[in-house]
This record gives sequence, C-alpha cells and structure tokens, in this order.
Amino acid sequence: LDLWTCQLNQTLVPYSLIEIQYLKTKPINFTKYDAVLFTSKHGVKSILDNYNLKNKKIIAIGQQTKQVVESYGYKVDYLPETPDSNSLTKLIKAVKFKNILYPTSQISDNALHGLKNVAVKVTYKTKFKKQAKVDLSGYSGLVFSSASTVKAYFKLYKNIPKHLQILVYGDFVAA
Repeated sequence: LDLWTCQLNQTLVPYSLIEIQYLKTKPINFTKYDAVLFTSKHGVKSILDNYNLKNKKIIAIGQQTKQVVESYGYKVDYLPETPDSNSLTKLIKAVKFKNILYPTSQISDNALHGLKNVAVKVTYKTKFKKQAKVDLSGYSGLVFSSASTVKAYFKLYKNIPKHLQILVYGDFVAA
C-alpha cells in the first residue's frame, strides 16, 4: 500500500469486501511436517495464536507475511523472489521438503494445492461482506490486497471501470 500512497500520491479509502472467521480445528500434529507455509497474515494468526513452531522451518509468500511471522518472534527461513504462489511453488520444489503444512482459507485456490508434499489445512474462513456499491467515478484506482478481495469485488461489481488504475498484490486472475 505504500506504493499507492507514496509513489502514486493517492489517498486510500478503505472499503472492506471480506471478513475472516478463525476456525477451531482439531489439534495439529506438527511432528509430521518439515515446514509451515504462510501465504497471508490470517494463516499466520490462525497457527501462531495457537501453536509453538519451535524448530520448524517457516516459508512466507512475501515481505508483509514475513513481518507478521516476525511479530510473533519467529524467523522466516524461505521467501520466494516475487510474492506470488507460482514463485512459491518453484521455491518449494527446489527446497524439497517432505511435508509442508499450508494453513489457508476455504476459498484458496492456487498452484500450491497441486503439490504432493503440501498439506492444505483450512484454518480460517473468508466471507464476502454484503456491501452497498460505491460510485467509483470519483476514484482513480483500486487496490486489491488478495485474491479473495478480487473475487469479492467481481461478485459485487462485475467489471472494472476503464478509468481506474489497478494495484494488486501477488499473481492471480480475477474472473
């Protein structure tokens, strides 16, 4: 978001399209995992609020997720060159862990789900908020912080007006 506010000299107006519900899950046996993979602050919170990951390797998708992990006192061992699931998939294939825990939401859908050594564990739910449409004609752009916000936007608006600049984090397709 610093890119938007500083380099483009724009003011951000928050318009939350999603809400997160953390789930009570069955206890996780971390002895069967070599590493834990985080692709969002919500995955971090869902695990680190409930478990100690001492002696586990930690993989984060990008700098923002890394900062959240570090705020819990942990070190991130692996970070891909670019903060997207395709780069993360390449990194995981190169590192060759046997079993990686991937805490995520129920709507997560990316290249990581196809890796045999990645165990997808739904630890939180992403819900689309019911919002009234805002007149976008007075805005110069949209910032999407996740694939979930893109999906929620298109559920509400159906298209992006041509006058808007778009800033997205990660590599995802909205349809």
